[in-house]
Amino acid sequence: MSGQEFRGEICNKKKDGSLYWASVLISPVKEGDEITHFVGVQSDITDRKAAEEALRASEVRFRSLVETSLIGICIEQAGVPVFVNQAFAEIFGYARPEDVTSIERCEVLWPGNEWRRHDPRAVSDAAASSSSFEARGRKQDGSEICLLVQLNLIPWQGWQALQTSVVDITLRKQFEAKLQMQASYDSLTKLPNRSFALERLDDAIRIARRDGCRVGILTSTSIASRKSTIRSGTPSVTRCYRKRRAGWRLAHATAIPSRAWVATSSS
Repeated sequence: MSGQEFRGEICNKKKDGSLYWASVLISPVKEGDEITHFVGVQSDITDRKAAEEALRASEVRFRSLVETSLIGICIEQAGVPVFVNQAFAEIFGYARPEDVTSIERCEVLWPGNEWRRHDPRAVSDAAASSSSFEARGRKQDGSEICLLVQLNLIPWQGWQALQTSVVDITLRKQFEAKLQMQASYDSLTKLPNRSFALERLDDAIRIARRDGCRVGILTSTSIASRKSTIRSGTPSVTRCYRKRRAGWRLAHATAIPSRAWVATSSS
């Protein structure tokens, strides 16, 4: 023995053969320059070691799930990203997670105010802020993308952190816009179609009934549109609206495709 005090953790065996972990302090006792015996003190830390092992296993599982997830995940503290998985980096156009964690502020990734409005650190209702919302993100090349975002406050290495989970919905939004275009505009002339025109007309009538005013419609059909209508065989549509009590009546024939202006008047 070197005569030095020993402190450490060892795995011991009980009389029944079971193992346990102990925190041990062993100190030499001397008479003059000679060590006559040693005094040892130990405490059972089996439960603590089991908890530490469970925590390590949980962290390993967490990292495995997060790093292989298709959902982009970013954890930031004080506005600085401290952890990013590969999916998050790829969604924002970065090659590696380290490229994202090297940026100074997370605000670089968010050009709009949607993300800030739902930040649980800034709103009073933290439970409401955990719901999903749509926001715009800025990629490394400066282009913007549409994201489905969820924010949650979590503990991270002993401190509070903000976890941001994102899903890229840019393609979905583009398809939705295309479907809306196809539903509301004529595919040949790109002018508002029958459904769109009647929807706007219904809105105008509803507002007029609510406000007690009149509605007027001015339609204009170009010669090219008229020829296209005749060639495609698109029928004209006639909608009549009357309201005797308000003293006004509306009856107008609208050819589709056409341009239509709807105006209300209180006179």
